[in-house]
Amino acid sequence: MEAKQYREGIRHHLAARKVEEEFRHWLIQPATMTLLNKLIEDCKRPNFAAAMSPPSPYFAKAVTSPSLHSPSRASLAPPLSPSPQDRDRLSVSQIQEPSSRQELRVPEEKRDLNELRQSIQKRPVIPQFYFPSGSTAAEDVERKMKLIQESFPRDSLTQAEFQDVTTKVCDLPKYLTRLLFVRIAGDKPQISRAQFTKHWKNDMEGKEVSRRIFDVLKSPNRPHIERDDFKPLMLTLMETHPGLDFLKATPEFQERYRDTVIERIFYGLDVNDDWRITFREFKRSNFVQVLQQVDQEEDINKVRDYFSYEHFYVLYCRFWELDIDHDFLIDKEDFSKYEGHSLSRKAIDRIFDQAARPFTSKVEGKMGYEDFVWFMLSEEDKTTPRAVEYWFKVIDLDNNGIVT
Repeated sequence: MEAKQYREGIRHHLAARKVEEEFRHWLIQPATMTLLNKLIEDCKRPNFAAAMSPPSPYFAKAVTSPSLHSPSRASLAPPLSPSPQDRDRLSVSQIQEPSSRQELRVPEEKRDLNELRQSIQKRPVIPQFYFPSGSTAAEDVERKMKLIQESFPRDSLTQAEFQDVTTKVCDLPKYLTRLLFVRIAGDKPQISRAQFTKHWKNDMEGKEVSRRIFDVLKSPNRPHIERDDFKPLMLTLMETHPGLDFLKATPEFQERYRDTVIERIFYGLDVNDDWRITFREFKRSNFVQVLQQVDQEEDINKVRDYFSYEHFYVLYCRFWELDIDHDFLIDKEDFSKYEGHSLSRKAIDRIFDQAARPFTSKVEGKMGYEDFVWFMLSEEDKTTPRAVEYWFKVIDLDNNGIVT
């Protein structure tokens, strides 16, 4: 109770100081000084109270009341509020009707506001030109329907022929053709114009490109993307991208390249580390731009984010050097040899205690390849938010979110 009273006293004291400060600031203003000097001069006039106009219709009778002209009150200005008896004697007309000496006029502020409203009404109406979720304007709908007709020279198309529909109508990278075709046609060898038009109207029309890509990648019965959802895309990429033709001769590297790309995608997009990518995370990332770059660039190594084969090869070779028995699992002793024993024993213990991140490996005390990829990405570039979070958890020994 005493503490509450003390806090209230402090608040009252601070409020009083603020009011006094504001009053002093108002008092020294030039306009305030002019007003006060005028009021002082008016008060010096003998008949000041009698000659003063009432401040409002309500006080019209009170100002002319004889009680306010007595010698003891003649010098008071402005007049005091009327007594309850005076208010009772005031008629309704006296309260509501203004004095004949006052003019009915619109204040300057209201005139300015009316002029502003009139000027706004006269301005030309600018049609909406930004559609955050995609345009559904009549001309855009008509243009897309015309493109659909042109992209279907026949009533049905095969998967190879469907690529123009994917790129020109849907504005998607060509590497999503197989995914989109299977999503609409299932296991059928062809897709009809009516099937695609129905899908377009129900699931794609009016949506932005990032939303279309997200919906094509994820499973239809889930609101998010999981790791396995990227595997069909990676299969198409390894089969058809000109920069990955050499992988066809080395099938043992295909699975590792696929897993590495997927881990790099989740490292960059799955910001809350819950093993799933929401549309919010997907949209805020650069994945759509990178996928479009993959669609246009024949040299996959020029795509620095996610898909570079050279980056994969470096990661894979580092892991292969530490994995002495090549069972794709490394223990503490193997891991301690990283970069010539550059990591301290305490850091190694924290990593294998899974303080920085839970291992995907199901073998106790062993780090899997995917776990090593996350470590390497955090080790090679410590300036990223994910890397900072990774190493912060390593050095936060008591796991309280504070480093001392």
